Amino acid sequence: MDNKSVFPAALMLVAMVIMSSSSVQAITANVDCGKVRNYFFPCLGYLVNPSNSPSLRPSPSCCSSLFTLNKLSRGPIRVGVCECIKQDAPTISGLNQNHVSDISTKCGIPLAVKVSPSTDCSKA
Repeated sequence: MDNKSVFPAALMLVAMVIMSSSSVQAITANVDCGKVRNYFFPCLGYLVNPSNSPSLRPSPSCCSSLFTLNKLSRGPIRVGVCECIKQDAPTISGLNQNHVSDISTKCGIPLAVKVSPSTDCSKA
């Protein structure tokens, strides 16, 4: 199997894991983590891409989706969204932490906290 056929298969596997994860409710603001996951679906190709090339960018549909999520996430809801992201991120095989950390910057979405597994969501 060549790399051209492995990458789409891996992407589908990641998508299936995300979509099959239980829709556990975040404690804060009773946010539905399944709905939060859906906003990240257009970003999977970028988030699992192993390349760390500075020229690599998330797709316009990814940035549009995250812009909408950011716009809808105010006050306590933002904290719940943050908790959902922290809860779901470890379930994504091959997640590139560099892309996780820079996706908001590359999409032009200012955030109050650094995106990482150790983010304190109460400061989101």
